[in-house]
Amino acid sequence: MKKSMKKLRKAVPMVVVLLAIAAYMTGCGASDKKDTASGTTDSAAESKDAAAGAKEEAAEEASFGTFTTVDLDGQAVTQTVFKDAKVTMVNVWGTFCGPCINEMPDLGALAAEYKDKELQIIGIPIDVSEEKNEDTARDIVQQTGADYVHMLPSEELNKNILSGVQVVPTTIFVDQDGKVKNVYTGARSKDDWMKIMDEELGQ
Repeated sequence: MKKSMKKLRKAVPMVVVLLAIAAYMTGCGASDKKDTASGTTDSAAESKDAAAGAKEEAAEEASFGTFTTVDLDGQAVTQTVFKDAKVTMVNVWGTFCGPCINEMPDLGALAAEYKDKELQIIGIPIDVSEEKNEDTARDIVQQTGADYVHMLPSEELNKNILSGVQVVPTTIFVDQDGKVKNVYTGARSKDDWMKIMDEELGQ
């Protein structure tokens, strides 16, 4: 019994380390977010969700609804942006989130590759407002080549969608009316995203 307890004590720290590494590699908890988004939850639960990289079922009738905001270039953006493609992949990320930034070069490449396939990518830097972190977000977008629209969180977006985001990156697929089809948490490889994007397009 004593030998078993000693083995268990030795094993526990390694398990904790492995879980921490998994969480770091796939996503960041909402507790790391700034004040622009609500709906934060316990960081341990968020890390577990991030490590799993789980696909979540879209909530019934979940939608981006009607909103007005601006992008990182100061251009107005409304819900009509979704009309530009059959499917829109909305990637919610944070300037503080390593896994988010690490997958952005792939997302930039995918945005170009799928431009003529009726799928567009839009980013939402969740910790950016008109008063803070804009320069940081612009630098990240430029450095990663994530050359697609990044719209800032607004009161309407927070109320309709972002209040339910518990971990970043969270990626939301929507139709032309802004209705949520599927939600994925955690970062993924380019090949994994291609498979998912093709599924969303029905290919």
